Amino acid sequence: MENCFDFTRCEGEFKVYVYPVDDNISPSSSYLKVLNVIQESKYYTTIPSEACIFVLSLDTLDRDNLSKDYVRNMPLRIQRLPLWNGGQNHIIFNLYSGTWPDYNEDLGFD
Repeated sequence: MENCFDFTRCEGEFKVYVYPVDDNISPSSSYLKVLNVIQESKYYTTIPSEACIFVLSLDTLDRDNLSKDYVRNMPLRIQRLPLWNGGQNHIIFNLYSGTWPDYNEDLGFD
């Protein structure tokens, strides 16, 4: 756990930062609901330095490459995130990946 999570970021008040939505890639309505719940909560912050947890605005719920909601070039998009830091303290939401009937655990990014 210590390899992917910096507990010192979570001392004091627990806050969650959501990356701004990329104008070129709209999240699915399902993922927008997830983001909205976070943004409407008392834990949400717009200030990254206050955050314990970071949530991507890139939609990762549906990682079926045949889906209309599948976000392509995810590794490159993630590496461009200024706070990525190897994924430390980032939460990735995913319902499934792969294509029926061959679902798998490969999300298409590290």
